[in-house]
Amino acid sequence: MYLDGFQLLSKLHCNKFAYSKRIFRLKSRCSRFRRLPKIYACECSSSSSSSLFLFNSKTRKKELFTSLRPNLVYFYSCGPTVYDFAHIGNFRAFITYDLIKRWLFTLGYRVVHVLNITDVDDKIIHRALKEKRPAKEITDFYTEQFFKDMQRLNCLPADHYPRATSHIAEMCALIDKLVKNGFAYVSNGSVYFSVDKYARYGIFTLSPLSISQTLTEEEETDKLNPSDFVLWKKYKEEDHNIFWNSQYGKGRPGWHLECSCMALHYLGSEIDIHAGGVDLMFPHHENEIAQAEAITGKTFVRYWIHNGFVQVNEQKMSKSLQNIKKLGDIAVTALDIRAFRYLIVSSHYRAPLSFHQDALKGAKNTIRRLDHFMNKISMACKDDRLPSYLESEDRICEHLVKDTWRRFQNEMNDDLNTPRAVASIWFEANRKVHKTGRLCFRYILFPTRLENNR
Repeated sequence: MYLDGFQLLSKLHCNKFAYSKRIFRLKSRCSRFRRLPKIYACECSSSSSSSLFLFNSKTRKKELFTSLRPNLVYFYSCGPTVYDFAHIGNFRAFITYDLIKRWLFTLGYRVVHVLNITDVDDKIIHRALKEKRPAKEITDFYTEQFFKDMQRLNCLPADHYPRATSHIAEMCALIDKLVKNGFAYVSNGSVYFSVDKYARYGIFTLSPLSISQTLTEEEETDKLNPSDFVLWKKYKEEDHNIFWNSQYGKGRPGWHLECSCMALHYLGSEIDIHAGGVDLMFPHHENEIAQAEAITGKTFVRYWIHNGFVQVNEQKMSKSLQNIKKLGDIAVTALDIRAFRYLIVSSHYRAPLSFHQDALKGAKNTIRRLDHFMNKISMACKDDRLPSYLESEDRICEHLVKDTWRRFQNEMNDDLNTPRAVASIWFEANRKVHKTGRLCFRYILFPTRLENNR
């Protein structure tokens, strides 16, 4: 069983707690303690749902979250480019998406989630040529491996996994609109977006990740402005047999256009949340905004959420630096997988995460302690008999559980502050138990020892 903080707390309130794709549901409403009120994690009061604050990368501050549609969140997140195995730095982003969804579910929202699959890209073409294999064979294999890893990590499935190659016609239609409306131009068989024509371009360019783009000799000749970005790349001999026909000639879509197209297709012109790694802020997400808003005239995304890097020796983990670690490299057993996931959620999603084996080992030890804690709670929940000398302690337990759940909610509602949320369960609750010296929680945690001490 994979442990979520709100699942742990809910175990204190009711007998069994199960997750379904849309909602949390209680399989049994039998309370362990006779006077302990049932507080259901799936209940969404107006105060709890309206108190969620998220750091919006667009405004660079925490903002009160409100969805455009009542109790419904449209959520888009950038998916993998399937030319190789995803590494643990990539999976930090995907676990962050999972965390966002799980907490929104807990607050009572329905979530429509789209996670794209980039299956046409320069890296894919290079690999296909190098290995002399069809590009589709490569992308199908690594897409399947990605889904297997996501399942191992217990990440909730998205509602849609659109592939870029399945939406070429829609991308061409968007390019036609941009050209027609004067936001794009054709040059030497390629089509470029003109950043000078979009007055709001530059939302994320204040980021320290903003860097000048290195242009090829061909781009220097074709572009009107060095900052313009490609919407349609004309066919080159090194593209081999990977191309599509359009009114602009043979070619393929630009990477930035893919996400805008699929987000608009599945979620419409206005999205509640868009998430991705911090390295995607500029130019990828900057360009997504420009393309979508130039077409619709509406605010494309209301809340932009970006997770930090996973670092090795204080360097970003990336394939280009050849310092990557795949999930299979660090996680062999189910405990390894759970420890890695715990390591991710025990740090704040926006902060850099330094990965090393000692940290993973510490996470394993914590998982073992949490499992022990959960097992004791489960044992107590199965036994409706309450020792007479504990009857008077129900009220203490009630206050402790309610206070712990309140603290957990407050921390999660503060920009998904998982480190402090975990601390509210694991450290604060235990500290209070030992400070009060009461027996009620101790009966759950250490029943044998208590019985022997009587």
